[in-house]
Amino acid sequence: MKTCTTCGVRQPDSEFYLNGKRAPGRKPSCKTCMRAYRRGRTAAGLTQALDRARYARSAHHRAKVAAQTRKWKARNPEKVEAENIVAAAIKHGALTRQPCEVDGCATRAHAHHADYAEALEVRWLCPLHHARQHVAEGRLDHLRVAS
Repeated sequence: MKTCTTCGVRQPDSEFYLNGKRAPGRKPSCKTCMRAYRRGRTAAGLTQALDRARYARSAHHRAKVAAQTRKWKARNPEKVEAENIVAAAIKHGALTRQPCEVDGCATRAHAHHADYAEALEVRWLCPLHHARQHVAEGRLDHLRVAS
């Protein structure tokens, strides 16, 4: 049994949503109160997707992303140069984007560089296989990609 923090009614645990993987346990408000809260936000035009979209368009968010991009580019000039060379080669027809080498999926493939000094020597990999390749090479130790 648990007491809802919104309505104050004591109810069985099954009347409370689970928190999820990161925070085990149950939500503090009961399902009835959570549904009412969501209906109110939806009626007011305040849904999570809209909130995220508004934030993504905000000047604050754009400035934050631009600052992070500038820092990354300053730390990785060889990667930026290789990306620019590949983009120019694709634009001028010297290089053609291919499907993923691993599974041939039609997802827009990324140009993977084993060596950034050899900018035009690339492997075409979908985002999933590109991330897996970086993990295998030890470039993204912090990233865990589902198998």
